[in-house]
Amino acid sequence: MPSLDAEAFEATLAAGPAAVSFALGEPGELVARAHERAIKVIHQVHAVDQALAAVELGAAGANVGTRFLASAEAGATAAWKDRILAARSEDCVRFEEWGAVLPPQGYDVVPRVIRPAFVEEWHGRFDEAAAQADRLSAEIMGTVSAGRPEGLTPFTGQTAGLISEVLPAAEIVRRMADDVCEALRRGMASCA
Repeated sequence: MPSLDAEAFEATLAAGPAAVSFALGEPGELVARAHERAIKVIHQVHAVDQALAAVELGAAGANVGTRFLASAEAGATAAWKDRILAARSEDCVRFEEWGAVLPPQGYDVVPRVIRPAFVEEWHGRFDEAAAQADRLSAEIMGTVSAGRPEGLTPFTGQTAGLISEVLPAAEIVRRMADDVCEALRRGMASCA
């Protein structure tokens, strides 16, 4: 699991939010700690089997990322959506150098991205990226400001390889619910 600021997590629990979300790594005993305080847990999922595992862990909900980037309503640019549709799962790589350029605040995040030229150039060059962090972060923020956030770092999970069309969010949810119900019918119980 990525490093966690234990003090910040405890402060979050003490504040008594309605829910906490686990988006990266295996949350392990953190789920139990949230449940002990009657705080609902939401898990990041990418596929039906992960959604079922989240239910088994006691999740109250799921956070689905890449699939909704390629929805009709998403604020992602048309170019970003096209990249998602064209991507294979193996085209999405962990971009460790992100943390060298834009250091995390409390929780180490290693995003997955589709490999544009910028990622190809800096992938595997963490120390060099750290040495040029000011210039590189300005370059990244410039593409964001210009309305092309996918230009240098198109954040996209490996499920991109399973996405073949842009759909309305409601249709995505309906299909996911149907898939979960079918999986439950096959393996666990009937879904009403």
